[in-house]
Amino acid sequence: MNSLLSHLRLADLELLITAAHLKSLGKAALFHNLSQSAASAAIFRVEAAFGRALCTHEKRRFRLTHEGMALLPKAE
Repeated sequence: MNSLLSHLRLADLELLITAAHLKSLGKAALFHNLSQSAASAAIFRVEAAFGRALCTHEKRRFRLTHEGMALLPKAE
């Protein structure tokens, strides 16, 4: 198993799933009682664990990349 993947936090993955469904990292942060910066850090940790970009990092727009869309059903 990838050593980075072994450090993946379930709460971080849940945040990614919520953001994907809500199409908003800000709304997902509120849902999980996190600040925007804490939510962003969580997304970066998930991406680091998988070693790839899973979403776009644009202001006011949350979209999964192709890799993120492929991961979503498995993560759920």
